[in-house]
Amino acid sequence: MNRNCTDLFLHYREIARLVWNLGFWPHPELREFESVGFYQKTVSRLFEAMVIRTLGYGNTIEDDFCPGKSMEFDVESTHPELQLLVAAEFPDRPGTIWGKPTLRVCAGTFQLRFLAFFDWDQLSVRDFRFVEVLIERLNDHPALTGRRALVEVDQCSFWLVDDEETPAAN
Repeated sequence: MNRNCTDLFLHYREIARLVWNLGFWPHPELREFESVGFYQKTVSRLFEAMVIRTLGYGNTIEDDFCPGKSMEFDVESTHPELQLLVAAEFPDRPGTIWGKPTLRVCAGTFQLRFLAFFDWDQLSVRDFRFVEVLIERLNDHPALTGRRALVEVDQCSFWLVDDEETPAAN
């Protein structure tokens, strides 16, 4: 049975925002890309403690920039439709272009996996208005399976895919 983790995710999101906005951003000497690496390590440990361990699991974070990869967390729509800004990645160019394509999909016609909260500018004040997801299934667009996309936080809920009766703490 899947477990609703929305409150945990939103609480973690708020704390992760505060760590950057109150801890790093006010200090100009910390507004650099090296600090982003330190920040990512810090908030991935927070995700481990505030979400994973709170749910009773002992898993550790595998990727500091995508803490959601460590467990299966689905992102569901809280509205009849959900807007996806799909990533267009080009191997010969750095970075990601979001919204190539932009799709409106109906609830129940997709499976999205949580990767991380997202902000456009890594060195500015953070809002985490978006969630970065991995498209695991998209009924009307199967060719987009495996691509990343952005979803607005206020359009979704977060669910632990829990096939076990009792979590095994490590």
